[in-house]
Amino acid sequence: MDISDSIKVRVFTHSDGGRGNAYAAGILLLTSLLFFFYATISKTVGHDILNTGEPLAASVTTITSAATSSFANAIYRLEVTTGACRGAGTSGRVNVILIGQDGLTYPFDLEYTAGDAPGFARGSTLPFRVAVAAHLGPIRRARVRLLPDSTSTGRGWFLEDIGVKCEKTNESYKFTCRDWFGPSDADDTVSPYNRDLEVTTVKNDFEVALEREQRMKVRREKGDFVFDVGAATIPHQDKIKEGARAKMSKSFGYGGEDAYFVETKNDDLESSNELSLGVADGVYMWRWEGVDAGLYSRALLREAAKTFLSGSKVADGSKSTDALSDKAASSSSSEASKSTTHPLFMLERAFQVVAEKNVKGSTTCVLLTLDPRLGVLNAANIGDSGYLVARLNQDASSSSSSSSSSSSSSSSTSNTAPYLLSKDESNDDGKPQRFIAYRSPPQEHDFGRPFQLGHHEATDKPSDAMLSTFFLENDDVIVVGTDGLWDNVSEKEILAVIENRIKSSSASTSSSSSSSSSSSSLGSNQAFLNKKEVDACAKELTQKAFEHANDRSRTTPYSLAATEHFDMVYNGGKKDDITVLVCKIKNRYQ
Repeated sequence: MDISDSIKVRVFTHSDGGRGNAYAAGILLLTSLLFFFYATISKTVGHDILNTGEPLAASVTTITSAATSSFANAIYRLEVTTGACRGAGTSGRVNVILIGQDGLTYPFDLEYTAGDAPGFARGSTLPFRVAVAAHLGPIRRARVRLLPDSTSTGRGWFLEDIGVKCEKTNESYKFTCRDWFGPSDADDTVSPYNRDLEVTTVKNDFEVALEREQRMKVRREKGDFVFDVGAATIPHQDKIKEGARAKMSKSFGYGGEDAYFVETKNDDLESSNELSLGVADGVYMWRWEGVDAGLYSRALLREAAKTFLSGSKVADGSKSTDALSDKAASSSSSEASKSTTHPLFMLERAFQVVAEKNVKGSTTCVLLTLDPRLGVLNAANIGDSGYLVARLNQDASSSSSSSSSSSSSSSSTSNTAPYLLSKDESNDDGKPQRFIAYRSPPQEHDFGRPFQLGHHEATDKPSDAMLSTFFLENDDVIVVGTDGLWDNVSEKEILAVIENRIKSSSASTSSSSSSSSSSSSLGSNQAFLNKKEVDACAKELTQKAFEHANDRSRTTPYSLAATEHFDMVYNGGKKDDITVLVCKIKNRYQ
């Protein structure tokens, strides 16, 4: 409402000389006072009190000293967490609008010095305090905008989440993003620079524990997961020219300094086989010292496999955290070591034995174990080898196969996945689409300097490993790889290969049943098809990574990260050894 529309000022002039002018001046003064009163009350209360009662924007100031908060009706603490993936940070400016039930703020910059962006570094959490003049009420939404630094080559930003707490009421809010603003360093996708983030329900520790226990109870009664694994590895192109060849078997293989293992065992005859798998990437530069780091990576994985096969499971994972929830990240060494088949225990034991044998070299490593009864994945990751989980999009699944049984409901955070393949990018419109439900972030001291285990004094320790644990779902696909995969193939391209090579269980069952009449032949035929799918998927991912690594003009995850780190345009892939494991998850009860 414009107050000038409702206040008409009529100026009368009189013949008495000065009194008419004085009267007009008084009217103008009164009008000015009304304008001042209107503006002050609106900013203080947060509503247009002279009109409809709709919320108005309230003035807000980022607090840099005690004096700047004197006008505030409320002070909010913000914690902004940047993702841990490569290239996630930004030197650009970020501004935020808090939208509450009763009012909203003007856009305010997240800064410590006026006009100077603080720099949102990869994996960092920066705290801010803002003073708000109006009463916002319960906060429903946060509008976040990135203003990129035009002088920097890397202009994207991966925002993990924003936490907001009112110091006056102690009310806390969380806004989960887990997505890119602007150009992604994972592929060539360009996301919006503005996002509206809805408030995320924050569960207390009791609610999280209760929900986890209920899920564990259901899985103890109705869980029976089976795993099909495919593997592929290929050495660096220059090593191939020198005569190096990959050596592969069902349970162990290597190419160059890369290595992998896949082992199963069954301590419980009432369930399927427990699975453990892992990859390691030996550091090539040891060759300059006369050391073959491939011996170290292979020795470490062989000892880890031995520990798994000889170990026993003490805990059932009920104390673990869900990597797909907001409590994802890590658990302590003491908790993980309660089970001798936990990846951390396997890593610690293998590191100790290799050191005792005086094996030289160093390596990155990621180890996983999969529980068949509970469908729980445990992982320990050191360095830039890693894994991701691709999960069926339940909305697409239900709409595309109404007659077939749908897979179990995915995690509540599935809608925050970083990347979802669109229908145009899927090779089969009738096939349920998958999204990246989780990807382990790389551990790096600096660009090109990953964490690693080795014989030297500066080695990192198994206790430095990132630990993750979460529940698997029917039709999940796990991709495990060394950095030769992640540096050369984007998440978008990995999803496209999975969609092309691996069918959902409902589609596979229907196609198999049309060509096989007896149940026994159906089971054996389906097992053969599943193994063929994952083998083909692993080989295609390895071949794609190899081609991209030797393409000097291609834009790759590595070229994007190098461009940002060195502040100069970089093209092409990164030549390296490449190892890929692909695991498809199936729950027999579904």
